[in-house]
Amino acid sequence: MPTISVKKREIEKLLGKSYDSETFSDILFNYGLEIDECIEESDDITYKIEIPANRYDLLCAEGLNYALQSYLFEKVFEDINLQSSEYTIFKQHFGNRSCVAAAIIKNYKFDKYSYDSFISYQEKLCGNLGRNRSLVSMGTHDLDTISWPVTYKSIKKTELKFAPLNCTKEINDLEMHFKDDKNIGKYLQYVDNDNYIVFMDAKGHILSVPPVINSNRTKISVNTTNILVEVTGTNTYKVNTCLKMILSAFRTDNMCQVNIISDKQEILEIKDKSYLLSIDEVYKELNINISVIDLSDLLIKMMYKTNIIDDKHLNVTVPSVRQDVLHKADLIEDIAICYGFNNINMVMPDINTIGSENRINKFSDKLRLEMCMLGFTEVYTMVLVSKSDNIFGDNSAVVSNYKSLECEAVRSSLYPGLMKAVSSNLHCKIPIKIFEVGDVVFLDSESDVGARNRRYLSCLYVGNKSHLEDVQGPMTVILEKCGIKDYKFERMDDEKKYLKNQSAVLKINDKIFGSIGVCNGDVLNKYKIPYSGSMFELDIESIFDTFFN
Repeated sequence: MPTISVKKREIEKLLGKSYDSETFSDILFNYGLEIDECIEESDDITYKIEIPANRYDLLCAEGLNYALQSYLFEKVFEDINLQSSEYTIFKQHFGNRSCVAAAIIKNYKFDKYSYDSFISYQEKLCGNLGRNRSLVSMGTHDLDTISWPVTYKSIKKTELKFAPLNCTKEINDLEMHFKDDKNIGKYLQYVDNDNYIVFMDAKGHILSVPPVINSNRTKISVNTTNILVEVTGTNTYKVNTCLKMILSAFRTDNMCQVNIISDKQEILEIKDKSYLLSIDEVYKELNINISVIDLSDLLIKMMYKTNIIDDKHLNVTVPSVRQDVLHKADLIEDIAICYGFNNINMVMPDINTIGSENRINKFSDKLRLEMCMLGFTEVYTMVLVSKSDNIFGDNSAVVSNYKSLECEAVRSSLYPGLMKAVSSNLHCKIPIKIFEVGDVVFLDSESDVGARNRRYLSCLYVGNKSHLEDVQGPMTVILEKCGIKDYKFERMDDEKKYLKNQSAVLKINDKIFGSIGVCNGDVLNKYKIPYSGSMFELDIESIFDTFFN
C-alpha cells in the first residue's frame, strides 16, 4: 500500500487539536488506516501512514485532514465548487494523450510544509492513479506568468525550444538532455517518435511537455498564490479524477474552471453519485439495529451527505473525491468502520461447516515428502520474475504496473527459479539436487480473469555430468507412488529448455503431463552455472484432477 509522511505538528495544526501518538494511532486504526512507523526527531514527530490503494484522496496531509474533520468532529464535507471563467485552452492535439482537463486555484497561501505536500501529492497521484504517468500526468504552473489563451498541440521535435524545470538554459532535444536522468529519463518512452505534445501560451512560450516535464518559466514556489493545474492522459475518467483530487485537497474559496475548446467546449464536471439506502440493508449485512437518524450521522462522519426520506430510507450522496465508492457495499463498509467493528454483535452462522485441508495441497505435501526421501532439497522461489528470467514465458501473464525489473511477469515455469537457486549456491558441494512444488500461471482467454494457475513439481540435478537417470528415477518413483503405471515417454524438440535429442515428454493416455531432459547449455551459461544438469517438470494438478479428483 502507498504511504504518506505527516508531521505531527502540521496535522495537529490542520485538525486544530493535539493528540499524543498513541491516541492518534488509535484514531487512524479505527478509521481503517495504520501508522507504519513513528519517527521521533529533535523538534517534531513524523508519522508514516499506510493508505489504502483506492483512497487517492488521503495521499496528502490536507486530504487526510478533511477526512478526519468529518470523522472526528462530524463536520459536513463540502465538495469543491468551481466558478466559471474566461480562461481557455484550445485543444489541437487529438492523437495519443488527447484527454485534457484544467482548473485554476487562486489565493492559496503556501508555507514550506504545504508546498512540499502539494508537490508530493502531485507525484503520488501521477504515480498511483496515473500509473507512473503512463495514463495520467499533471502539470502545475504559476498563473501570473502565463499569457492567455493557451494551446494544447503537437509540434515537430525540431521546433522545441524551452528551459525545462530547474534549468536556466534553453534546450531543443529532451532525449539528449534527459537520457541519463534517472528521474525524468524513464518518462521519455511515452513521447512520440516525431513530435512533442506541448502546452503553449499566447506568446509562444512552452508551459510543459506532457508527460515529461514542465517549463522552468512557469515554476511554482512557496510565494506562488495563483496556480494553473493541467492534467493530460489517455483516459478521461482518470484525468478528471486526478484534477478533482488535487483541487479538493488544496481548495480555496476562489477556484475557476478552464474551458477546453476543440470541436466543442469541455469543462470539468463535478458529478456526485447517489444511492438509496435502507436500514434493512444495513441490518442484513452488519446485524445492527440502528435508526435512520443515527445511520445518517454515521454516513456524515464518513464524508457523505444524506437526505432522510422516511423512517427506513435515506438518500446518500457520494462526494466526487470518493472514487473508491462503487457500490452500496462500500457505503455499508464505511458504516461498519464508523460504527466500530468491535461494537458489532458476533453471531454464529446459520450453517456450520467442517474445515479441512485443501486436497491439492495435501497431495502436494505428500509429493514434497517423497522428493525429500529421494535425497532432494526443497526450495521456494519467487512467483514474480523478470521477463529475461521467464525464458519459457510465451504464454505468461505480464504485470502492468511492476515496481522493479525483477517483478515484470508471473512465472510460467519453475525452471528459472531453480536455476537461480543453483546460481546463488555454487559454493555448495556438488551434485546439487533441488526441487520445488508451486504454482505457475498461464494466459487463458476462457478464464474470467484472463489467466489460470497450475500446480507444478520441478526437479533439477546439477553436477559434473548430466546424469539424466538421476532425475528419471525420482520421476518414475513419483508416478508409481501415484499409482500410475501406464505411461510412456515420447521424443520432444524443445531446444529452449533441453539439449536436442536428449529430452522427452511424459504421456499418460495420450495426454502430456510433463517433460524431462538434459538442460540446454545456453540456459546454464545464462545463469553462470559451470556444470551440466538434468531436470523434469510435472503438471501435478492435472495428475491430481485426472486420477484422484
